[in-house]
Amino acid sequence: SRAEKVSELSALIANAAHLVVFTGAGISTSTGIPDFRGPNGVWTCQRRGKQMPKASTPFAQARPSYTHMALLALQREGRLKYLCSQNVDCLHLRSGFPREQMS
Repeated sequence: SRAEKVSELSALIANAAHLVVFTGAGISTSTGIPDFRGPNGVWTCQRRGKQMPKASTPFAQARPSYTHMALLALQREGRLKYLCSQNVDCLHLRSGFPREQMS
């Protein structure tokens, strides 16, 4: 169940000595920025010859999601040691996540 998964993730985070998070496009889809590999992703549509998805929010106007802010909170608590991201939307930086703890 969802509650069991949340409980398990919470325990893993609480017991981690060195928490590192790797994010991709999925973390930003709730902000209106399309992903790349999902069913309606940029590359998926391109491969199928379909029209490319449009961002409902331009990158410059997008704001960090609750997930971005949760990662920042974990970093500020000293739990999240490093963040690796494939994203080019700068939402981790806009959240306030320190550049020196991110690649």
